[in-house]
Amino acid sequence: MAGKEYYYTLRAVNTSYETGHTSGTISANSGVARSVPGNTLLIVPSDPDLTGKIEITVPEGAREVLEAANNSYGEDLKFNLARTAAAGLKNAIYGVRIGIRTARTDKDVSDFSFSRPITVSFPLEGALAAARGFPAAPLPAIAAADELAVFWHNGVEWINLGGVANAANTSVFARTKNIGEFAVRSVVKATEFEIFSITPKKVFTPNGDGCNDLITFQYQNPKAASNIKGKIFDIYGAFVAEMKGPESYSGITFNSNCAAPNLADDSLIWDGRDSDGDYAGMGVYIYQIESEGKVHHGTVVIAR
Repeated sequence: MAGKEYYYTLRAVNTSYETGHTSGTISANSGVARSVPGNTLLIVPSDPDLTGKIEITVPEGAREVLEAANNSYGEDLKFNLARTAAAGLKNAIYGVRIGIRTARTDKDVSDFSFSRPITVSFPLEGALAAARGFPAAPLPAIAAADELAVFWHNGVEWINLGGVANAANTSVFARTKNIGEFAVRSVVKATEFEIFSITPKKVFTPNGDGCNDLITFQYQNPKAASNIKGKIFDIYGAFVAEMKGPESYSGITFNSNCAAPNLADDSLIWDGRDSDGDYAGMGVYIYQIESEGKVHHGTVVIAR
């Protein structure tokens, strides 16, 4: 917000989300927060409108790009957080825009994504708990895991990133490589493996221009099934390509005037190329995703 200086504190956090002592206060507007190599950053906003409502965990391997020596912007980068109304997301409980800006020149970085997933966490307490009618005490796991999900807006539509309760059942979180607008909302979770989102919606235009170059098949995997595979075939049944996980596209660039690609953790992605690396021609293609001995299939369209 114009005229305001936002401050953040840092705490070390391990893979079980156990935190260490809080650091001194660091200005998000005057420079990027740094950590001891090997540590994870936990960004905790102290602005009254955001305190206790969102936390961002940036792991080693993702945080380095915030430093001038490790990015193409020539200066350190900083987080810029602001509350939003989550417009267009029905029954949203709370919305926050996560932005990245240059620390010295204070310019917005719009075509940014992390090389490794960060964790966006909404504590189930304070205003969030009150909005849901939840008690302030830690919630049963069923309440967080089965009723809440984190959503991300890709510039065109809201994408369900899923939601997981932390070990103490005090927050719901999702992992993503993207920045932008996030919100938390109640949902009905799947009990079996399910493809619940295809973005863009069935039609994409892979040609390397940074607009709709990827199509993402996002799934819910409540039984933690392993060895999930996806394949693409043409309409005659000939094999075209294997789908890949989001880690294969961590360095992708995209046009900031278009919808950002969905690089959610629980997803399979096709970049429109065949097994030789050439772009497939226009037309209808069949996808097959196999999990737990079942095959889920449908069609997508490449347009130009």
